[in-house]
Amino acid sequence: MPEENRTMNFRKWVAVFGTMLGAFMAVLDIQITNSSLRDISGGIAATPDEGSWISTAYLVGEIVTIALTAWFAKVFTVRYYLVTNVLLFLMFSALCGISTSLSQMIFFRAGQGFTGGVFIPMALTVI
Repeated sequence: MPEENRTMNFRKWVAVFGTMLGAFMAVLDIQITNSSLRDISGGIAATPDEGSWISTAYLVGEIVTIALTAWFAKVFTVRYYLVTNVLLFLMFSALCGISTSLSQMIFFRAGQGFTGGVFIPMALTVI
């Protein structure tokens, strides 16, 4: 097997692993938030009804982005679109960790949803 084929196969596997990791992060983020929603709401002094917006904001952003991912990937190229969204997802995750009010948390969770919604359809596209 020529060296260039081995390199190409390695690159393909790295791409598949990276996109699968992103999809796993997006799904895991939903599960972690839902299971600890009571503690998160208590930490920012939100009622249970207000705290439910934390999960809702993420899911709304994710659903909107899933529908638009194919178009954005064509406009910005798959590589650029994925890398940008990974960086933004990490940024919004860190901002959620340091948020001190309900409005901040909802805004940052919506940002996570908009950027995390890219990972699931792109993982299926890359595979």
